[in-house]
Amino acid sequence: MKKTAEVAHIRQLCSSGLGGQVIMPPLLNALHALISSSQNHFFWLDAKGYVANVYTEALDLPTLARTYAGSATQPPLIEAFTGITELLFGNVDVYNSARHAARRVRVSDAYRRYRNPFDFHHVLAGSVRERGVCIGLIMFTRSHVEPKFTTRDEERLESLLPYFSRGLQSSRNTRGPFSASGDTGLVIVDREGKIRRACSNGRRLAFLATHPSIAKDGSSEIVLASDVSEELLHLCRPLFDPHASGVRFERMRHSSPWGSFVFQAYALDDGECTGENVVGITVERQEPLPLRLIHSMRWLQLSIKQCEVCLLLSYGYGYAAIAERLTVKVSTVVDHVRKIYHKLGVSQQEELLRKLVAGPDDGAVWEQPPTEIRLA
Repeated sequence: MKKTAEVAHIRQLCSSGLGGQVIMPPLLNALHALISSSQNHFFWLDAKGYVANVYTEALDLPTLARTYAGSATQPPLIEAFTGITELLFGNVDVYNSARHAARRVRVSDAYRRYRNPFDFHHVLAGSVRERGVCIGLIMFTRSHVEPKFTTRDEERLESLLPYFSRGLQSSRNTRGPFSASGDTGLVIVDREGKIRRACSNGRRLAFLATHPSIAKDGSSEIVLASDVSEELLHLCRPLFDPHASGVRFERMRHSSPWGSFVFQAYALDDGECTGENVVGITVERQEPLPLRLIHSMRWLQLSIKQCEVCLLLSYGYGYAAIAERLTVKVSTVVDHVRKIYHKLGVSQQEELLRKLVAGPDDGAVWEQPPTEIRLA
């Protein structure tokens, strides 16, 4: 897909009004098409430059969070990245480690502690600001076997920063349903709720589900747990009965700023390894339906206005509310909906949403040309 289409997709995500945390996974993923990197990350910062929250594509999110959120005499980001102070507190918008790459940096204690464990060898970062104050850093990293970031990469990142700022400051209480994101994992816990084993993605998802933020509201105190929540453990307890092996309890749903998490627990017999029964928990992160629609509508043969109507329908808006939002007549909205139904071969709103959620895999009306949806 062309770069202009990818920029339009990023603008759509940041204009969705869903909030910075829930859009961060698809946003970081979309950025790979514009700036090549191994992994992308976002750090939310407090006024002193300390990390208040973090999302990363690195599978070992818990370790990264503990590393960069730990207490220190100065913000760990400043210790980790030589020259980044101007990005946090000055007027510089973009940081490129290539401009500060010296051998003494790579052999320093700070490099070994903060960067080497995650292979953050080459770093490109941008400051996301609100009223001139840095409220977050978006970061791209490459390993030691990859090339340095270029001036072209810096320019592209700088052009995207205003969109990130808008996306972080928006927050909408979505009224529509959630949709599968394909983000799943598995954790195995004991009677005390300790995670005994987990796939990397399962550990990451369990961490996200239990940490809407890694700092308490209004303070720099870091709250990092390594266990599952008391609520989830309470539902698991009946399954520790050795006679319950293979029994499945009704799934539990937990909502957070990262999305909606669906847990399904199974009794397992782990006696060979520990002499104890353990419970296996599958974790699935679901995202608000509008995010799924934004992705799907990149391939639809719909006009920009028709895409906007589809998105607002997914929010639960009625025709009158949509007309007010788009500053058009109700009859115009009705006409848009009629044409949408005709193009997609549906006759009801529920059927429309199901078709949009299914995406290009249904093979009917999907083509390459994307359109840009703008919602203020």
